[in-house]
Amino acid sequence: MTRKRSLLARLGVLLALGLAFGCSSASMDGALGATPGGAQDSGLFRAKIARGEVPRASDLTVEGMLAEHDLPVISEPCTRALCLGAATAIATGADDGEQTAWVELGFSTGFEATTFKRPDLDLAVVVDRSGSMTGGKIEAARAALRKLVAQLGERDRLSIVLFDDQVDVLVAPTFVTGAVKERILEQVSGIQPRASTDIEKGLAKGFELVNQDVTSKARSHRVMLLTDAQPNTGRTDAGSFVELAKTNAAKGIGLTAFGIGLDFGQDLAHQIAQVRGGAYFFLEDEAKLSKVFDQDFDYLVTPLAYDMKVAVGAQSSWTFSSGYGVPSASIKDGKLALDVPTVFLSKNKGAIVLRYAPRGDNPDAAIAHLSIDYVKVDGTPIHQELDATYGGKAPLTPGFAWYQQVGVRKAVALSNWVLGVKKALAMRERGDTASARTQLAATRVAFAAHVTELGDAALKAELSLLDRLIELV
Repeated sequence: MTRKRSLLARLGVLLALGLAFGCSSASMDGALGATPGGAQDSGLFRAKIARGEVPRASDLTVEGMLAEHDLPVISEPCTRALCLGAATAIATGADDGEQTAWVELGFSTGFEATTFKRPDLDLAVVVDRSGSMTGGKIEAARAALRKLVAQLGERDRLSIVLFDDQVDVLVAPTFVTGAVKERILEQVSGIQPRASTDIEKGLAKGFELVNQDVTSKARSHRVMLLTDAQPNTGRTDAGSFVELAKTNAAKGIGLTAFGIGLDFGQDLAHQIAQVRGGAYFFLEDEAKLSKVFDQDFDYLVTPLAYDMKVAVGAQSSWTFSSGYGVPSASIKDGKLALDVPTVFLSKNKGAIVLRYAPRGDNPDAAIAHLSIDYVKVDGTPIHQELDATYGGKAPLTPGFAWYQQVGVRKAVALSNWVLGVKKALAMRERGDTASARTQLAATRVAFAAHVTELGDAALKAELSLLDRLIELV
């Protein structure tokens, strides 16, 4: 049996093997999706609006918004662990008013929700019990723990670490049998906030416990952090946490950060979630707790690929301008290179969005060439190449728009929603409230047109959110 077949069997899914890499993502009944790691939602932004607060521009990212939506690139059915596809659009940008080409790199998988079974886990949950967690935040942490424990079975190995300025092991590494589960739930109820916050000390202990069994191939290894991310003792710089996460990621231990509280230190969570095997969620309410732990838990602990490198080359008549939904980007040999440390299984078919400006009024149909390399979870290297082209016949006149597929139209609409809102909030933060309101109104008009034409319920919900923000500003 090949390593590829071994992995798929271990995950509980039988997939057809050996297809050419030309396979792209496709919409299939019961099919799951895949999404890049990093920020998985816009929860902090949404929570502030729900409370009647105007968020800051930094509370919102295109990456988090895209991760919350299903954005399929439709081509041949996907029958592998990970499939990639590209779709294009021509549309005006909400941030600069310029007409550009948009390229969606879409992620999909052949795993089916009805047959998928996640790998067994070796999991350490690190819980912030510092003084800043007093009140609703510690209650949310306890609720998250209860839901998390409920998802574990007797083949899963669990430990729980509590930290303030000191560290205690509430649950030493143990398999979650029925009797053990009941005892753990009783212990969770007794967690109370105490002193100051030494996140590094708590994380280090969590990684130490998982490292005890890290050489075992029988389970997937992960640390989960529940915190409001306000370190005030020990090492408090993000670099220290990132290095700790990187060191353990190299050993095969992933890190998932869960944010709690409206004063959550999101910048710190974003940085540590960019490491290989990393992801970040904000737990804003009971509905989110249920979604993350009751509905999506098996997917968020299942990586599909690591160390994805996307070399993005522009064609002669297009110039790369921006990239969204990616953790990091750099210029190499005159071409933009995008780094995606991890791709996770997901209910949604995720996406990365790239923008290209035309050189002249009649650019060539060929927009960009994408060269993609990644490593499967079993260590197998994969290479794929995709071309993004403008398939329309109309010239690129001012205001003209063209969308190759519905998925890319949704991706462009959501990207522009975020870009327009972030621009408006930045204006407000500079004291220019009048311009902020004008920008929000323009963003709403453009987004409402997509909602009307597509009739998409998920987009309609984002329009309602925008309306609530407009009322606050």
